[in-house]
Amino acid sequence: MTYDSPLFSRLRALATAAAADRRVATVRYGSHTTAVVLDDGRVGLAMHFVRDLSALDRSRMEAEMTGRAAVDVVGLLGSLRAIESSTAVACANALVEGYGGRPGHFLDVLDLRPDDTMGMIGNFIPLLDRLRSRVRALHVFEQIEEEADGILPSHLEPELLPRCSVVVISGTTLVNHTLDGLLSWCGGAREVVLAGPSTILFPEAYQGTPVTWIAGARVRSPEEVLPRIAADFTFHELRPYLHKVLMRVPKG
Repeated sequence: MTYDSPLFSRLRALATAAAADRRVATVRYGSHTTAVVLDDGRVGLAMHFVRDLSALDRSRMEAEMTGRAAVDVVGLLGSLRAIESSTAVACANALVEGYGGRPGHFLDVLDLRPDDTMGMIGNFIPLLDRLRSRVRALHVFEQIEEEADGILPSHLEPELLPRCSVVVISGTTLVNHTLDGLLSWCGGAREVVLAGPSTILFPEAYQGTPVTWIAGARVRSPEEVLPRIAADFTFHELRPYLHKVLMRVPKG
C-alpha cells in the first residue's frame, strides 16, 4: 500500500521525470539515515524510522535496492514500508542535485518579527536559543507523550499550529507521511519552511501549499559520506560534509 496526496503525486511525477534512465549504484543504511548514490555520482540522503537494524538486515536491504532503476525507486515515494519510503526520498534527493537553489541556512531568509508565534516540528534543538529572543513565543513539537524540557507533545499540534505565524517543519515528515496533516494546520502562517536533509528540493511541487521556503542539503561526495553513514553518523554529525541549499516556493 502507498500513502498518496496531491503533494506526493506531484513529487512522484517530478522525480520520475528527473530519473530518466539513471540507476541506483549504491545504497547505504545507517542506524538513522539512508544514502542513495546514482550511477552518475549524485548522492541523496533521508532519515529513516527503522530501529535496531542488524548488520545482516542492512546488507540485505542494500543489495535489494542497488542496481534498480531510479524511476522504480522514486515510485516508492509514499510507501508504507518505512525503509522503502526513506530510500525513495533519498533517491529523489539525489535526482534534484543540479536543479538550482541558493546556498545558505533558512535562518538567513526567514522573516521573523518580535510579535511572531513560531512553531517547530522536528529536532532543531541547536537553533532554539538563537530563535527565542527573536519571537514572542516558540512552540517546539516532538513525538513524545508529555511535555519535557519545554518540548511539547505532537498531539498539541492541531491546537497550537493554527496560532503560529511562522512554522518550520522537518523534511523527515516526507518520510513518515505526516507533512500533509501538518500543513493543513498552517494555513494562517506567513512563512512555512520545510527544512533538513530529507527535504525534496522540487519547489514547484509545494506550490499551492502553505510552504514558502524549502531548505535542504547536498552531499559533497559519496567518498566522504558513505563510510560515515555506515558508522551511524547522525545528520548533525554529517554537517561538515553537506552544502545547505535554499529555494523559494513559487506563489500560486
